[in-house]
Amino acid sequence: MPEDVRTTFGRFGLPGDAALGIIFRQMCRIGVMMRLAIIFLCLVFGRAALAGQVDPRFDGTWMGVEDVSGYFVHNQLGGGAKPGEFSTVIAIGDSGKTLGVLKGMTVGRYVVSPKSDGNTLIFKLESLHSGHGTGFLGRTDGKLVLSADGNTLTETGNAILPGWPRNVNCIIKGSFHRRSKK
Repeated sequence: MPEDVRTTFGRFGLPGDAALGIIFRQMCRIGVMMRLAIIFLCLVFGRAALAGQVDPRFDGTWMGVEDVSGYFVHNQLGGGAKPGEFSTVIAIGDSGKTLGVLKGMTVGRYVVSPKSDGNTLIFKLESLHSGHGTGFLGRTDGKLVLSADGNTLTETGNAILPGWPRNVNCIIKGSFHRRSKK
C-alpha cells in the first residue's frame, strides 16, 4: 500500500491498513446494493412490460346486442321494454391492441388502454369530435371482459346521447358471442 495513503488515514486515528479495509468493505456493500438495485429495476420494468397484455382469445369478430339505459331511454324514448337496444359487431385484432365497432352505435376505431390486462380490455374513442354543431353523440368508452371459456364478451360502457335541454350521459351494457376468430 502506498505510504501517503497510510499516513492520510492514520490522521483519523485509524491504522492505514484498517482504514483501507473499511473502505474496501464499503465499496463491496455499495456493489451489493447496486446489484440489488439493478435486480429490483429489472423486476419492476419486467412487470411493466408484461402489464397491458390481454388474453389473445380477444382477437376476432364479435356479434351481440347492446342495451342503453339512463335518462335518455326513460325520458326521450318513452321508457319502453328495450327502446335502447342496438345490434352491434365488434372486431378486435393485433393481440387485443386494436378495437373497432363495425356495426352499432358510434362505428369507428377505438384506442385500447395500456391498463387493459388479462381478460379485461379497456377502450375509448380517440376523438370526440362529431363535426356537428350539437357536439359529440355516441359511445365514448367502455370495458370488455372475456369469459373463462373465451367465447363471450360482456361490455359496460358510456355514451353521450341527445336529450333536452342538453345531451345526456347514458350507460351501455352488452353481451357478445364470437362470430369468427381473427
